[in-house]
Amino acid sequence: MPGHSDDIYRVQLFEYAIPMAHPVQMSKTVVKTRQLLLLNFLLPETQRWIEVSPLPGFSRETIQNCIAQLQAIFARKPSLSIGELLRAIRVSSTDLCPSVSYSLSQLAEPAIGLEVDVDVDVSIKSWPRVKICPLVLNEDKIPNAPVVKMKVGRDTLRNDIERINTVLAGSEFTGQLRLDANQQWAQEDIETLCKAVDCTRIQWLEDPIANTDAYKNWPSYSAIPLALDESLYQQSNPHSNFPIVGLPVRALILKPTLLGQGRYWHYVHEAKKYNVQTVISSSFEGPVGMTSLHDFANKLSPEEYHGLDTLKYFAMDYQQKLNSKNMALLEQWQWP
Repeated sequence: MPGHSDDIYRVQLFEYAIPMAHPVQMSKTVVKTRQLLLLNFLLPETQRWIEVSPLPGFSRETIQNCIAQLQAIFARKPSLSIGELLRAIRVSSTDLCPSVSYSLSQLAEPAIGLEVDVDVDVSIKSWPRVKICPLVLNEDKIPNAPVVKMKVGRDTLRNDIERINTVLAGSEFTGQLRLDANQQWAQEDIETLCKAVDCTRIQWLEDPIANTDAYKNWPSYSAIPLALDESLYQQSNPHSNFPIVGLPVRALILKPTLLGQGRYWHYVHEAKKYNVQTVISSSFEGPVGMTSLHDFANKLSPEEYHGLDTLKYFAMDYQQKLNSKNMALLEQWQWP
């Protein structure tokens, strides 16, 4: 067995299935079970779990792409340590799948690499205390929180406006809404929306238009601030000045799983340079992946309300722990 504390003597790769409490519409796909990968790193004095979880309909890569990359990373190595692995990730981060590069980078700090036994609760009580922005889908009740994220753009614009006005007119909710249209609206829709709702109660609109060129004239047709989400990870060049320069952007919604390590940190630095708010948002990660996102959010902007409210859509028994009955060992690598 290796003698240094960061020497890895075994890596286990598992495929993990998490049933949803109810089927969830994601892009053009209805997801009933969330498929992801888990890696267990065994070191001389501890073990650490990380999660690789590309999101169907949003991630560029599939689970099979990730498995192939992980096999290439760990195969045929005479020895391996955490330090060596992190250096290799930095060198090849642009060639790795975003979900792979982000997840492996979690090993940089022990606080991020989760220590957990299978079938034991992931200790949510020990997570950093992060402010959470509740997520509301069509069937969800609006909680009375300072800010709530509402999904729109899946119904007709008329019905969305009616729903927004119903929420804002009620006495139960006194906060602000973040509206996420997932690039389903046109400029004319936003003009109509701004004339029909109380814009002072809308904190921002998240990436409502697929053609991002329309954002250059945003103040001419929208009284609501703009936030960017999808367009961040859809960019072919992760190191371009987009989306900060020349655009009236209030906030960046950062999904590390979809961005990858390099692109995530690029946008963090750009946001700080131009004084733009940053929000960490989940992509339906499991409890292991959500643990690292809480850590990221706490370090990045603890004063902000982050979009980390997706664990509630999993079956109850899977929200805070790993269940070995739904884990299949795909491969393992061991060093003497």
